[in-house]
Amino acid sequence: MGYRDMEGRGQKSGEGPVRRSSRIQSQAREAKTMVQLPTGVVFDEKMLEHECLWDRAYPECPERLSAVIDRSAD
Repeated sequence: MGYRDMEGRGQKSGEGPVRRSSRIQSQAREAKTMVQLPTGVVFDEKMLEHECLWDRAYPECPERLSAVIDRSAD
């Protein structure tokens, strides 16, 4: 269903996807002036035990997480 189709189905002109998109862009511009707080990371060392034994190509593995932790410790 396109934008023109929605106009004929009870939606007022200007309330379709084009209108929503401009509102989202406006909110994104306003967000630039918001206070930026620091980001925290919390993890449990048990997360380093996670491994997919039946799929060696599975991207999540203990080595991947430990590399991220080591890098962020710097």
